[in-house]
Amino acid sequence: MRRMLFIATLGLLAACGNVADAQSLSETKTCSYSSECANDEICLNPGTRKAKCIILNCPNNAKARHHECVCGKDELFIGKECRKIRCSSDADCSEIEVCINPGTVKAECAILNCPPYEKAVDHACVKKTCAEIDGRYKTDCTETEEKISVGKVGSDGDCLLCGSNGQCAADGDCPQTEKCVDRKCVPLNCFACQKADEHKCLPVKGCCVTNEDCGKNVKCISGSCYLKTCAEIDPTYATFCSEKEKAIPTEVNGPDGKCVKCVLKTCAELNPQYKTACAAQEIPLPRIPGADGLCFICQAPSCAALVPSFRTCTDVEKQVPTGFQGFEGECSKCVLKTCNELDPSYKTKCEENETARQTGAVGSDGECYVCGG
Repeated sequence: MRRMLFIATLGLLAACGNVADAQSLSETKTCSYSSECANDEICLNPGTRKAKCIILNCPNNAKARHHECVCGKDELFIGKECRKIRCSSDADCSEIEVCINPGTVKAECAILNCPPYEKAVDHACVKKTCAEIDGRYKTDCTETEEKISVGKVGSDGDCLLCGSNGQCAADGDCPQTEKCVDRKCVPLNCFACQKADEHKCLPVKGCCVTNEDCGKNVKCISGSCYLKTCAEIDPTYATFCSEKEKAIPTEVNGPDGKCVKCVLKTCAELNPQYKTACAAQEIPLPRIPGADGLCFICQAPSCAALVPSFRTCTDVEKQVPTGFQGFEGECSKCVLKTCNELDPSYKTKCEENETARQTGAVGSDGECYVCGG
């Protein structure tokens, strides 16, 4: 049985919405690749200032291993959980069954419906011996017995009736599976999906040769009728949808569950932060397609683009808000500090009884002095 992996990619995390809702944060650690994180972690926003290692929160009985969620042996990811695969080969079924769609979510054990005069052995139909076809049948008679051919062949050769055992006057003198022909009991040769009984060929309930014998949404497998899977009923049907899709219910059921139609979610359904268009000054960061077009995360422009004078202030300057908001945060501009902000001992005007000494500094409120006695 092959193992199927569920890989929690960053694209999928973005599509799931709020990462904090899906996973718990580990101790903050910057990273560029998931390989730099612990075995049960992945790198979120790699290569950015927001990069950090987060713990994988795997659904149900899946386990985090080598930076991904892994199902156990003989299991597949179906929707948001690991489910046991019914069979991967005929060996997983009983001797009289075969595995249909082995190793997939559609796997099922189907009973072998062998033709007349055959039996199910080790997942296959094989010929019965003459004695198994009818206890009176032999493959050879004694010299004193009459050989009466019954027109059947067993695994051990041509089947015969010997001596007077084959004599009859009416059908009632023969076994239920035979009729009297020319005073001899002859086995009935019935068509497929018929069985010999009461000296005639009777239809076998639930037996089929083609899909048409079964009816709507039903298929013929090895002579028996089985419900079609959702995908077989309609290629657009499924039993579960991906994280990027939403399920539209139908009134149809398959052996694999209720059938739904999967349609792509809109950008807003994928992530409330996603938009299909950004404002004039915003920077569109493409993410994934939605039902209504390509989805973007709209990022504010840089402060340098919004405020041409935006820069790192000098020691004699201070930052004041501009009212603009860039992706770095609130945008500010640099203005000259007042004399008092430059140095609490600085003044722009001294008292009449004080001596004003020049400092060489200039503030936004004028030339700065140190006043003394």
